[in-house]
Amino acid sequence: MVRICRSATAAGILLLFLYTPNLAAENSLSIEIENLAGVFQGEDSVAGVSGGSEAELSFRSEANRDVKAQVSLTADVTNAREETTEFDVYRAFIRARLPWFRLTMGKTRLSWGEGFMFNAGDVLFDSLSTSVDLTGEEIRTNGTWLASVYCPLGRFSFAETVLLTPEENPEDYPSGGGRLVLRPGGIKTEAGYIYAGDAGEHRPYVSFQGGGLINWHLSAASAIEPVAGAEKQLDERLRLSFGLFQLFRVGYSSTLNLRLEVLLRPRGSWRAGEDPREYGLYLYPEISLTPDGRRNFFYRAVVSPVDISALHVVGSSWNIYQGFTLLAYTGIASGEKGDLFSLQNGRDADSPPAWFISAGCTFVF
Repeated sequence: MVRICRSATAAGILLLFLYTPNLAAENSLSIEIENLAGVFQGEDSVAGVSGGSEAELSFRSEANRDVKAQVSLTADVTNAREETTEFDVYRAFIRARLPWFRLTMGKTRLSWGEGFMFNAGDVLFDSLSTSVDLTGEEIRTNGTWLASVYCPLGRFSFAETVLLTPEENPEDYPSGGGRLVLRPGGIKTEAGYIYAGDAGEHRPYVSFQGGGLINWHLSAASAIEPVAGAEKQLDERLRLSFGLFQLFRVGYSSTLNLRLEVLLRPRGSWRAGEDPREYGLYLYPEISLTPDGRRNFFYRAVVSPVDISALHVVGSSWNIYQGFTLLAYTGIASGEKGDLFSLQNGRDADSPPAWFISAGCTFVF
């Protein structure tokens, strides 16, 4: 019922803007449609053929630089063995800049910590899972309903507090906390804490980001449940993420992006065959080549050194006309049976296919 009310509210706001001429003239409307078709490994290692469409309708305010708002509705249609359609309120928020602080309310995403694939400092959304879609421009985009207050403290320094509604059960305690970001010596230093009401645990974290010869970041976080012996949990549930990133110019107009991220759980599983989603070490390498402003080629992988397995994804995009882009992706797992990634593993509903080939197009208008 809560989700239905939120969806109806966001849709009502959007319709109000669309049918009010004076307001619509000061805002922008965009629609993005992505269609993909391909083959993949389905259940019981049987190849399957599927097609799918994703559409996003976004309405953004642009007239007032002190107040920004956005409503984005998405529809995801998948045609595999049977067609399924999912609708969602992707974003629905208002951000207002007041004399002493900035207020954000609605469904959106806040970026705490540092990291593209692995981010131990993201105590709001727990960006540690290896079950992600490696074909997207952004790997982790999920948001939630929240309210935050952002207070600038000087150049590149600020404090922020946040309150989040429960994800599933409205009767759960809400989540809330804050962070402080400073830049001593040119190094972005971030420290914060959140109480996760749905899990009933405290999550402190620290994060650092700097540059020089190469861009780097480091985040560390833990979680504590208020039970006897809680002090031991800081060590047992410690997680670290580290990353290197560098952009190189190749020739006249080409750019080469190199990225490597590491997720480390010191007290995780270090023996192959145990819980593969709780291994102590994962790697994320990425290479991206952009020959010009229209074409892009990339290689991404999630590597599990504990059982020596990996999921490799190669993709490309070609923007032929303004707003119209051709897409092509292929992926394959490498590893033995029982490893985190393997061609022989049985596929469950939450696992990516062991191999896939897909092609399609996207259009923004």
